[in-house]
Amino acid sequence: MTVQCPMSDVRCPMSKSTRAPVLLVMLALLLLSSCGGSGTGDSDASLSGAVGSTRAHYQILELASGRVRAVGSVSDLTTNPDYRSTSMVFRLVEVGSGTIGSTSAQVGAALDPAATTVGASSFYLAVFETSQAQWQALAGSTPWSLLTSADGVDDVRIGNDYPAVGISQDLATSSLTAYRSTSGVLLTLPSDPQWEIACRAGGSGTWAWGDTAQSATVIATAVVWETAGAIRGARPVAERTPSTLGFFDLHGNVWELTSAGNLRGGSWNDPVANARAAHRAAIDPGTRHLLVGLRLVYQP
Repeated sequence: MTVQCPMSDVRCPMSKSTRAPVLLVMLALLLLSSCGGSGTGDSDASLSGAVGSTRAHYQILELASGRVRAVGSVSDLTTNPDYRSTSMVFRLVEVGSGTIGSTSAQVGAALDPAATTVGASSFYLAVFETSQAQWQALAGSTPWSLLTSADGVDDVRIGNDYPAVGISQDLATSSLTAYRSTSGVLLTLPSDPQWEIACRAGGSGTWAWGDTAQSATVIATAVVWETAGAIRGARPVAERTPSTLGFFDLHGNVWELTSAGNLRGGSWNDPVANARAAHRAAIDPGTRHLLVGLRLVYQP
């Protein structure tokens, strides 16, 4: 059998029965070349494993090495401490379009942009708020250690599993730029539409779970003023029920920065009304605050 002629050459003496399997293999290889990740892909050498990673729902970044693995599922997402310390897990968001802003009937509508539908390209958003351990691995700094609160030392919780706070937009931007220069991995703050579309999972509810503010739902999902109780300060990441798409702490715990310099999602010291999906609170790009953290986007 002669295989030196191009696949598109009709004079190639390959039989139809031989040509089909070869075409399938070449298609799989082409798909792999466009797979998410920094060119490293998945270490699984089998064809079935390789093809399975081409539509990866998750990208797992090892912060120290900059290596990114594309995987279809993460069975130990909530039990493996590495995903909240030495690695970051990003989940694919591909809703196509989504609603941002509030309708006139929703809570806080007078303070939010009017509801509108926007298109959205697929993107990878971190499953967890950035933890203090992750920020130290990524940026090598501990900005939360410089924070104080007039209301008590417990307002600033320090520990590997707690969200990284005290990070301004300027600090986030410079640190992510430096990380890219050493690792080759592009991480950014989410845009406001990206954050809101991921939060609502393609829907239009006031919160990720819908429009109800019933206590049982809020308690299960959000660390906000109504559910924080007597304990002050943020909670370790991923202690509450995730959203429909599998994102933790979208509402409450700490505010999350966007690339436009807005804060999204509320905090442990804010009422649940402030944590609504459409709410935006502006902050000066140089301001570091004990209620402000971040959640990152990975750009393959």
